Amino acid sequence: MRSLPAFLALVPLLLAGCERPRSPSLTGPDFTVAVPSGSIGDRVWFDANRNGAQNAGEAGMVGWTVTLVGSGAYVAMQTTGANGAYAFTGLSSGSYRVCVQPRQGYVPSWDLDGVGTANCAVVNLTPGSVRTDADFGYAQPVGSIGDRVWNDANGNGAPNTGEPGLASWVVRISGASLPAGYVATQSTTPSGAYGFAGLPGGTYQVCVTARPGYAQTFDIDGTATPHCATLALSPGQTYTDIDFGYWRPGSIGDRVWHDANGNRAQDPSEAGLAGWTVTISGTALPAGYAAAQVAGPTGAYVFLGLPAGTYRVCIAPQAGWTPTYDLDGTGTPHCATVPVVAGQSRTDVDFGFRR
Repeated sequence: MRSLPAFLALVPLLLAGCERPRSPSLTGPDFTVAVPSGSIGDRVWFDANRNGAQNAGEAGMVGWTVTLVGSGAYVAMQTTGANGAYAFTGLSSGSYRVCVQPRQGYVPSWDLDGVGTANCAVVNLTPGSVRTDADFGYAQPVGSIGDRVWNDANGNGAPNTGEPGLASWVVRISGASLPAGYVATQSTTPSGAYGFAGLPGGTYQVCVTARPGYAQTFDIDGTATPHCATLALSPGQTYTDIDFGYWRPGSIGDRVWHDANGNRAQDPSEAGLAGWTVTISGTALPAGYAAAQVAGPTGAYVFLGLPAGTYRVCIAPQAGWTPTYDLDGTGTPHCATVPVVAGQSRTDVDFGFRR
């Protein structure tokens, strides 16, 4: 049996063998274990211009959930903090999958290994490496605005069957939300169609450059703001009803006069017949058209805003007066049949009478 002094001499040696190792590794007579020190992180941000880059002024997405999955059963979860930042620390080397839980109304625009694997990126970690490039960009889905510029031949403000489009008319779009470099002007196709795609949510104004001789009959917010329509576009919304109608109205008119000498010609001294009633009829007349009027002091009259078509203009005869002249002959007394093409102004529809 050992003596007590001999045992006490062994105590320092026994304690030295049991001493704990100092961080960062666990050591002993036969082993060394390193403490994992790798990390993965960076930022989830709002890619306002959808260019896949973190530009000045683009805010972080605060409160978004980010998960980390490694080999085996390792799973971690975080919520992004100020400026959209997140970081998973104390990681061993290996391959990890970082995923962001997407929110409604947003689409991925960038992640480390491409948005083909939407909302997730695979990150390879070497021992002790610090990965600060696992960013995720999100944008709002884009929308579109368009439809057609058409020839509203009957001027009724509705696209009727057979009314063609107006080809090669210039349409432009403006708005504070337009992306930098956006092509904001285009020409209508042969069918009158146009369309602006790739639009972020925002308020836009769409305008048509009208051609001479055409009058506007329709746009979505009314013709009080001629040739332009203003609309609010929600993220991802598609407008296919931003139409513009135009027509070339015609007119018929001239004069009812006192053909004093009965020669069927308007001589300088021959006065107009004021107060005589003139009427117009025809299947092309717009609904609600004021089809009767009274000749003015000089005998003048005019019917404006007429779609292309054939019309019948008649004078209400007065007692004691005999017709001497009208455009298609007095064989149809007091009335004349007048064809009008789009945009035509007929200023030759006169009527002569004598007593």
